[in-house]
Amino acid sequence: MGLLMALGSARLPARREGWGPIATGEARAGPAFALRRIGPERVRALRAWSRAHQVSVTDLLLAALYRALHATVGARPGQLTVGVPIDLRRYLAPGQAPPVCNLSNSADVTIAYEPGAPFDDTLRRVHAAMRALKSSGRGLTLAALAELLAVPALALARTGLEQFVRRMAPAGSAAPFLSNVGVIDERLVDFGELAVADAYGLGTVMFPPGLLLTVSTFREVMTFAIGFCDTATDRRLVERLLDELLGSLPA
Repeated sequence: MGLLMALGSARLPARREGWGPIATGEARAGPAFALRRIGPERVRALRAWSRAHQVSVTDLLLAALYRALHATVGARPGQLTVGVPIDLRRYLAPGQAPPVCNLSNSADVTIAYEPGAPFDDTLRRVHAAMRALKSSGRGLTLAALAELLAVPALALARTGLEQFVRRMAPAGSAAPFLSNVGVIDERLVDFGELAVADAYGLGTVMFPPGLLLTVSTFREVMTFAIGFCDTATDRRLVERLLDELLGSLPA
């Protein structure tokens, strides 16, 4: 798909201003991680629950994250947004060899969250939003803009885009993002005679207003990780968020 077509068929993300604040300070030092893990029995139960309800595990995780965020950072009434990664390989031409580059991008999942509604209601809204996202061209916009930013003559456009991005997530509002890495292939951690006992993904350390939840699974153990700056984000809030998330999962 050409650059102009990508720009014409995709939409820019919405402002993420509905969530409450997560910042507690200005300093950007002290990177830290908070983890939660669930074992094989519960992981198998989540997969069985998702199959029975014809949704993906990512849908379950996203619905639980919405509920956990509302319980911890709070939110104003209205549309609430969480970012997710988008696989751009679907836009390659049939038979085209994948280029040596990052073939993923991000897009926003936005739902009208109803406080007090049952988990199934949140899941239904998330599932519908994810289906709409997968059938649209969203995710291509930022990839196309990245191409434009590489053109030296568009320095002015780059400055304008940077200003736009700063407006997207006001300093007082959390900008959450969910990345479900999926199952870690054991072949990728095969080092011969050195046996790997455990593996999980940590994701990156985010500064406010960013809040990244990275989920990975290895040998049927699922790990939930949030990287944050403990001089700018309250660790107790992050720990509570993870507890609320695990408590919101249906299995």
